[in-house]
Amino acid sequence: MLGFLLVVLACGVAAQPQKPVWPLEFDAPFGLNIPAVDVVLPHGIVNGSSHFYYNWDQANATLITYLDGCLPYIHKDSEKQPCNLTFVPAGTFFTSPTVPTCLWLDGIGSLPPNFLEGFTYSGFDQITVDLYSAAHFVHFWTGPGGFQYYTENNTGLDIALVDGGIIQWAFGTLTAAPQDPAMFAVPQDYKKCPFITDVNFGSRKFSDPYAKLSHLLSKK
Repeated sequence: MLGFLLVVLACGVAAQPQKPVWPLEFDAPFGLNIPAVDVVLPHGIVNGSSHFYYNWDQANATLITYLDGCLPYIHKDSEKQPCNLTFVPAGTFFTSPTVPTCLWLDGIGSLPPNFLEGFTYSGFDQITVDLYSAAHFVHFWTGPGGFQYYTENNTGLDIALVDGGIIQWAFGTLTAAPQDPAMFAVPQDYKKCPFITDVNFGSRKFSDPYAKLSHLLSKK
């Protein structure tokens, strides 16, 4: 059972709310939630410790750290180690204790601050819990590929994301503050990740929700 709750309110909302826009630089913790998936994740992941760093005005970049374990199916046993995903204009870079920084997804970079322009207001609000299990009244947005995004009614802060499949993020407190551009640096002499040619994982190359969403919005 995931530590993540969606409750639909009975009353609709007639007015179209303004779409929130991210600060140009911020960071936020979030919990990674994945239900039990075959033998790879027999017990699932509930609020796996993760962190999101964003610097758009200086680096056009995002850094996501999965501290308790990476997403499954990126490569064999990827879920058994922590990993970092760095999104820059050149693409998405992968780093783990056993895999030096390498290019995973060519050309799949960071989302812009106004990425919700690619989403549509659902027409009603919900109650959703955040990383700390605190309940919020939220606007419910729908996007490409079945993506769902939830922002707090009064503040516009991010509360939760659902990737159109089984992966869910529950956000913690967003802190608008400068993020060192050096955090998002990747090697100039980078190589492609050795596992991207693995036929067992190629069909799941967008297993990360952020990479998947960036790819979908870039096609619109």
